[in-house]
This record gives sequence, structure tokens and C-alpha cells, in this order.
Amino acid sequence: MRPASRYFIPAGVLTLLSGIGLVLSDDAYEFSMAFVGIGLGVAVIALILAFSVLRPSAVKALAAMKAGDFPTAGLNARRAALAGRLMVILLVLTEISMVLRLGA
Repeated sequence: MRPASRYFIPAGVLTLLSGIGLVLSDDAYEFSMAFVGIGLGVAVIALILAFSVLRPSAVKALAAMKAGDFPTAGLNARRAALAGRLMVILLVLTEISMVLRLGA
């Protein structure tokens, strides 16, 4: 859990704040542009998934493995993996919308 809490979560928050700062500091971008809204929305969804599904499931899987409860560990590991896959799919769709500058 250390890399997630020490690096990835702060990096995600910094990315979100950088995007907001870019829109506020540059007249070329507006919050009404579709790709900006998609990016902000996906950032919020990713944070919600990370804190409500990914991290708790990973912690439960690790605890279950240490306790020798491998069926429960597998269930929680699959749940965490599913949340991770969903986040990657959302990231790819977001990147496509930003490259194409949807709504610009």
C-alpha cells in the first residue's frame, strides 16, 4: 500500500489540480469544453474508485492471505483488479478525448 498512498494518490491529485490550473490560467481552454469535463469527471471517478473499492479490496486481500483465507483473498484481489481495469479503460478513453480535443 505504500506506493499507492505515497506516490500515486498525490500524483493523481496533483494532475487534477494542474488541469484545473491550466483551464484557469489559459484562455484557450474552458470548463465547458467536452474533453476538459471528461478529464475532470474521470479524475473524480478514479479517486472514488481508488478510495472506495481498490484500496479497501487490496487491504482485505492482503489480510486474508496472511490469515490463510485464500478464497476470500482471491475474491478481494479480483475486485481490486476489476477496479484497476476500469480505471485504465477510463484513462484510455480520457486520453483519446484529450488528443482529439472533443468539444474544442
